[in-house]
Amino acid sequence: MSRPTYPVRHLSNPTPEQTEESIRLSMDAFRGDSFLRTTLGGQEADENLFYRFMRAHVVGAVVDGQLWVAEDLASEEPKIVGVALWFPPGTEFLGTEEGRKEAGMDKVIGSLSESMQRWWYDYFIPGGAKQANTYLGPSAKHDAYHMLMLAVLPSYHSKGIGRTLLFAQARGAFEQGKRVCWEASNEVNVEKYGRWGGRPRGKERYDGDSGEGGGERGFDMWTMELPKPETGLL
Repeated sequence: MSRPTYPVRHLSNPTPEQTEESIRLSMDAFRGDSFLRTTLGGQEADENLFYRFMRAHVVGAVVDGQLWVAEDLASEEPKIVGVALWFPPGTEFLGTEEGRKEAGMDKVIGSLSESMQRWWYDYFIPGGAKQANTYLGPSAKHDAYHMLMLAVLPSYHSKGIGRTLLFAQARGAFEQGKRVCWEASNEVNVEKYGRWGGRPRGKERYDGDSGEGGGERGFDMWTMELPKPETGLL
């Protein structure tokens, strides 16, 4: 029996239903992740906050970047089983006033304690920008195809969906002479990306906010890049 395939496409004008499905999928994929525990100040169990956080990422990509999905068309009801949020060269997450307004990320952060708000604005956001400049080069991330998020339904893991979502965009990027980069926040994913050809360019540690009793929280974040294959074929 042949292995099932899951078509990948860019949703240039997603319906409200497709956007909602992508948000819910992202929640299922990242539930329990150390990145969430830290960035939400230990409030990841708050379903409303968790939803608004993931919604901000998906909607931010719809407005300022690109929403790519993988679909299972063979199920009883065709459904989205994988999501990749991409920002092409010259764009970035929350890079425009419209994107910030529609995504509502500032409102999400504003729902957190004052201490966590300082953690975001004074520590994590500038730290992430510095990390990208350090390991990729000044403005390199802004000039590259940047994958903000890759999410696959847990029941669809190990089916090649994540790799397909990555390479569907990477082919076009390499044809344009552009770099492909993203971040990873755990060693399991770094190893997985390595099997796909991805290379870690550097790593930084982000500790949890001590003002929130977050000493036990924190995560490592790797800057990843997919080098253009020397053979020219993906």
